[in-house]
Amino acid sequence: MNNFIYDKNKLNWKNRYKYVISQVNDLQYILSKGHFKKVGQIYMGKCIFPNHHDKTASLAIYPPETRVNGKPQGKTTYFCFGCHESGDVIRFHQLYYGLDSKQEACKALEKEFGINIQDEDIQTQILKDSLKEINNENYQTMNLNMINMICSRMCKN
Repeated sequence: MNNFIYDKNKLNWKNRYKYVISQVNDLQYILSKGHFKKVGQIYMGKCIFPNHHDKTASLAIYPPETRVNGKPQGKTTYFCFGCHESGDVIRFHQLYYGLDSKQEACKALEKEFGINIQDEDIQTQILKDSLKEINNENYQTMNLNMINMICSRMCKN
């Protein structure tokens, strides 16, 4: 018997991040924080994180259409060749504002962009999207509790 209990007010952070990223124009948001120049398919500029006082253009911004292993990565990412920081828009927000965690940054982006992650329709859509991805090669190792949570949540709705 499975004792897994799903709290409808708490999506796991992975799904929450994915949803927030999908609701933010991550490329425009990151580009709006500094002065970047398009160089080929990417954008380059000085690193704008508080812990790195950059004198040269060492921050590379990779748009969603940037290919990784032959496939578009689907979200904007960045890498600083000076301080070696990298990540997505949530990690960028965390570093830019000096926040303590990615969860704090995610919540701040939700507030800044008016994203209501507590809405049941939104949570149901996120879970449906997760269920579609179970067949994706990245989710072949999804644990039984996660699959049960997605299926039971969808059955309720």
